[in-house]
Amino acid sequence: VYNRLVSSIHGQSLEEEHLVNVPNWLPLDIRIGDGPWWSSGDVTTRDERRELNLREGVLTRHATLVGPRDDRLAVMQTTYVSMDDAHLAVMETRLTALGWSGPVTIRTGIDAGIRNENVPASIGSDSTHLGPPTFTPVGDTILCEVQTRQSGITVATAAHVEFPRDNGAWDGPGVTTGRRYRRDVSLTLADGEPVTLTKTAATYTSRDAAISSPGVAAVGRLRTHAASSEDALKLHQAAWGRLWERFETRLDADP
Repeated sequence: VYNRLVSSIHGQSLEEEHLVNVPNWLPLDIRIGDGPWWSSGDVTTRDERRELNLREGVLTRHATLVGPRDDRLAVMQTTYVSMDDAHLAVMETRLTALGWSGPVTIRTGIDAGIRNENVPASIGSDSTHLGPPTFTPVGDTILCEVQTRQSGITVATAAHVEFPRDNGAWDGPGVTTGRRYRRDVSLTLADGEPVTLTKTAATYTSRDAAISSPGVAAVGRLRTHAASSEDALKLHQAAWGRLWERFETRLDADP
């Protein structure tokens, strides 16, 4: 998805075309009991590391969070963008209470306020390529629809969170703040017993062929995925493996 914007740099008009950053489906925050949110920076984090499996195309993140009463929470997140289905992305979060039992809150959402600020050379240019978003709940799925400001391309991202209902429940309806949407899940953890949440997102644009609309396609893809979620990772790994065999990869590193 591309978009052109005109910026004023040192009194001169500059028109630039950029590859657009689409709404971010990844936001997922954690709070132990009534303590601070992980994203606040006020939570002690131990043993954090990330592992990128190049053989399978899967990113895994490990961390241990420490709550206000020294309650330790082991977090393992596995994330991948499917190579079997370019519209589909999945993040699985496994939580395990270590030496305690009690409540944990998960905050999940979509950030449509994303800007093109990842290229230093573009600092000072207009980086807001997306117009105001529309958030529409469809059952437990949230649909975010935006349009690029100049090229007029519609981008639809649908996100769904699956979690064991005997361990938790939605904590009220979702909340929209500016260009961001969030909704909380309240969980009750038992010592040493892992609980897994799976966040799945599907993204379509008005440039995609053979769809009635991006929003309908994104929500429909998540419904299809729900019936075959266990096979999604295997299909991704198989597709990644076929590509891995076709291309040579070399990694140069210091000894």
